[in-house]
Amino acid sequence: MLKRYIVRVYRSARVEWRGLGFLEDGISRDIAYSDLIKESPIFVLSTGRSGTKFITEILEAYPSLWVEHSPSPELAHQSYLIYRESPDVDSIKLAFLHARMDAMNRAHASGYRYVETNNRITFYAEAIAQIFPNAKFVHIVRSPAEFVRSGMRRGYYSTMIPELSGHIEPRLCDPIRDIWSELTRVEKISWQWNTINESIERFKATIDANRLFFCRSDDLFLNPDVATSLLEFVGVSYINKEKILKKHSTAVNQQNKGEFPEYIDWCMQDKNNLRRLAKLAVEYGFEL
Repeated sequence: MLKRYIVRVYRSARVEWRGLGFLEDGISRDIAYSDLIKESPIFVLSTGRSGTKFITEILEAYPSLWVEHSPSPELAHQSYLIYRESPDVDSIKLAFLHARMDAMNRAHASGYRYVETNNRITFYAEAIAQIFPNAKFVHIVRSPAEFVRSGMRRGYYSTMIPELSGHIEPRLCDPIRDIWSELTRVEKISWQWNTINESIERFKATIDANRLFFCRSDDLFLNPDVATSLLEFVGVSYINKEKILKKHSTAVNQQNKGEFPEYIDWCMQDKNNLRRLAKLAVEYGFEL
């Protein structure tokens, strides 16, 4: 932990200096937008609570990468609005550049490759792909049963206000909106899991396969070879397999608060509702 903190402090100081437009030798360097968009940043797309913190800690071990898991602004409310209002892609481009241009500019000026594992970026994917033709995307999927259990324990659609926390609700044109108030929280969270992943799948169909990396969170947690494949996709110069094995022996961002039973102990109605609403589960190979 201390080592990681020191690295972050060093990087921050280096970025602040170079972000002012100076290199170590004091020579001014202006960064053209046309140069920045040639970069190949990495963005992780997910529902959240899917292993993005684990990915973050794997990637942070590589000094060539500038990894952001909870950047500012986090874009929770903005992401909620983008889903609800469905603005045109040019508007989303402007919103993304307004939120991230300065941070990406500083990372670029300091010689780092920008990586964002924040799930709020998911609904910006189409705009990002158009701004950065060389950007790559990682799609990580957690079992819907585990995602719902996590959401129930954390207060999704209960103590957490959707509009502020970024938990989407049906659009006006969505038929499920008519019965939304009658749905249980298990149903709402199941719908959220499926809807966000449907959005990611539609996006994935619009870009070349070589810009995509897909994995299930359980596979990433349990199989070091999946982490190795991820690093190869990202394109780090050297893969430290020892560090990967060490990381796999340590739980990251494990949830300890809240109570809700494991899927095996759910009532049959909740299980059936999950199967009905999380339709992509079969495609991803999850057995419910």
